[in-house]
Amino acid sequence: KISEAVGSALDHFHLRMEAADPFWLLERYQKRSRWVLKQGQYNAIIYSVLKQRGFRRIECMEKRVIIIGIWMSWSIAVYAEYIGLKSGHDGNLCVATNWLGDVLPTGANSLTGLVTEAGMPADGPFRVPANLYDFSLLQSGGRCASSGELNLRGGVTNAMVTVPGRTAWEICDTESDPAVHTNLHVATNLVIWSHMGGEIELTLTAGRIEVGGSFRMVASSKGVLNIKDGVFCSQQFRAHSGILNMLSGGTAEVSLGRLESPERNVVFNFEAGSRGSITLAQTDTGEPFTTNDWQSLAAAGKLTVNGVTAGLEHFVFSNGGNTIQHSGALPGLSVINGKLYKDGAVYRGIGVNYCDLFNAMLDFPEYAGQTEYRTIAGLRFLGEQGVSFVRFWACGFWPVDWNLYFSDKAEWFNRLDMIVSTAEEAGMGLIPCLFWRSETYPNLVNEYRDQWANPDSQVRQFMTNYVAEVVERYKDSQAIWGWEFCNELNNQCDLPNWTNGLGKEIPAMGVGGISVEVNVRNRMTYAIAEAAFNAFAEAVRKHDSHRVISTGNSRPRPSAWHNRVETNWITDTYSQAQEAFRWMAPTSSISMASFHVYPYSMSDPGVEPTYAGTTGVSSILLRYREFCDSQKQIMFVGEYSSFYDGQGAAPENERTEETALLEAIVNSGADLAAYWVFDRGLPWVRTEIGTIRATNEYRGVLDLILEYDAKMRGEPFQSPTGVPREWFTRFGLEP
Repeated sequence: KISEAVGSALDHFHLRMEAADPFWLLERYQKRSRWVLKQGQYNAIIYSVLKQRGFRRIECMEKRVIIIGIWMSWSIAVYAEYIGLKSGHDGNLCVATNWLGDVLPTGANSLTGLVTEAGMPADGPFRVPANLYDFSLLQSGGRCASSGELNLRGGVTNAMVTVPGRTAWEICDTESDPAVHTNLHVATNLVIWSHMGGEIELTLTAGRIEVGGSFRMVASSKGVLNIKDGVFCSQQFRAHSGILNMLSGGTAEVSLGRLESPERNVVFNFEAGSRGSITLAQTDTGEPFTTNDWQSLAAAGKLTVNGVTAGLEHFVFSNGGNTIQHSGALPGLSVINGKLYKDGAVYRGIGVNYCDLFNAMLDFPEYAGQTEYRTIAGLRFLGEQGVSFVRFWACGFWPVDWNLYFSDKAEWFNRLDMIVSTAEEAGMGLIPCLFWRSETYPNLVNEYRDQWANPDSQVRQFMTNYVAEVVERYKDSQAIWGWEFCNELNNQCDLPNWTNGLGKEIPAMGVGGISVEVNVRNRMTYAIAEAAFNAFAEAVRKHDSHRVISTGNSRPRPSAWHNRVETNWITDTYSQAQEAFRWMAPTSSISMASFHVYPYSMSDPGVEPTYAGTTGVSSILLRYREFCDSQKQIMFVGEYSSFYDGQGAAPENERTEETALLEAIVNSGADLAAYWVFDRGLPWVRTEIGTIRATNEYRGVLDLILEYDAKMRGEPFQSPTGVPREWFTRFGLEP
């Protein structure tokens, strides 16, 4: 009633805010009605009246507020517009009880008031009113510092104040470097809390916030910290309740320090597209925070982690488990609980092998008059067609192929840069194999092949150095999907006829020295291979915490266990095959088990292939999937084709055979597969059947790859290649 009376009086006299005195009207009404009002009711009524009539600002002074020229002994402030702190301006925050977040400059006349950004003084101190509602501060630069505890409180919302209170402070400093410039520094504790249901929201769009003490969220769901880009760090985190949003598109690093015991649920929400991370360094007892601590808090209902899909299984942990990041934030492919993720969602796909991609660039020019890299043009072509990814060797094949690396490392990486940037532009993925031909590296340093297992050997040092150079250089590229060690090393392991291939020097390729001698130290074993796999993975993880790592192995041999244990070719039983599978895909280091599947190579002509107690290509692929699942590894058919070593269907029948093989791969549940091969060698020099080129008779197979790539993910397929329907109907096939 009083609010209506005061408001009606203002309307009746057509008085503007600058001339009217609502307090005088209120006092007159109070005397007439003999209704005694408490101070808080004065606040509520005046707030309501002014808010309803759209008054945008009430000038303030320390401990008092000037409203329509009348001084009162208590304060209230109403704001509905942004004010700002200019870039380059500094100010000190006044230590005050129940500090609300208002940054107000104090002038020479001791009056405190809101000013526009253009009028913001270059120095403080800044003071705040005792009560605040609907306040918004946009800090586009500068530095605010509090020498004591800083309390950000949401405005009052109750029966007397009909308009919900909300306090918002946004820091958006796109000019300063958050590594060296702090926008908000709080010497002790930063507290976000709600008063009687009011909302408080602190947003770090860009910049840096440093808290010297504890960051506390005690505002229930009304208290929100939004973070997009920049740095937020505190020494402790007291998780009473509240919401921490990692905003879409951001890359912020949030370090909360030591966790004090949470009393109620705190929500960490990673929006889709957020690439930021949250780190908790220690538990409340001072122990290092680990993955188990995240999980135990979630199980106790004291921590909720939400992302594109809710649940901790969609997150990855690094730095010993104290840093959490949504899998969707990570470039490339990652494995979480045995499932493959890309951009935060479970992923399956089919690509191609482009083994010559880098090697052809090392031989440039490949022919007289060549003016551009053939394989860069080929990579662009694949991107235009919509191919998802390519597997290739990012190294030399023969020892002589490393000459450029040793003579001009900058040019070596300049050419590799071209591949990565081209793939980025095309939106394609790359799975580079860093040491394709494993025999090359003992050859380069003139050591025996058994030195792959020696951590102090030169070959291991060479591997570690090259991994560091490549992975560190490209770890932030969206084009890099994963890392692979070498190619088909398991085909050399524990062979009864292990001397085959040794004793042969090839001077033109740089092959020679002790690494090719017929010497037991050049006998490759699963023990040596596993040591090399683990060392490679350890070297990668020093620079890349999450991407998939593959051995590059071929299919497991049906007699691998007997080869190693009994030195014979007897077919392994189911349990023996499963044990041997662990040798070629050790769970301690490998997240992506590799298989190369060529039906023509899996058995003698006319004989169905067998493995681990099952028969036939489709059944064997299902067995691979079973063994991968038992080890929580993903299944990568790194090479597949219905062609092998000159065997295979004629072009008019290839589509039928490739379709059957792809059906088996897709139905097995394989996560990734890559066709062998695209554009290998100059077309007039190398005429390997089954090789896809942009214009040859196998060009139509690319459509098949794209079709099944889409099928892997349940997506509709439409051919982008422009292959005419007649190409298929000519052979009586339905496209």
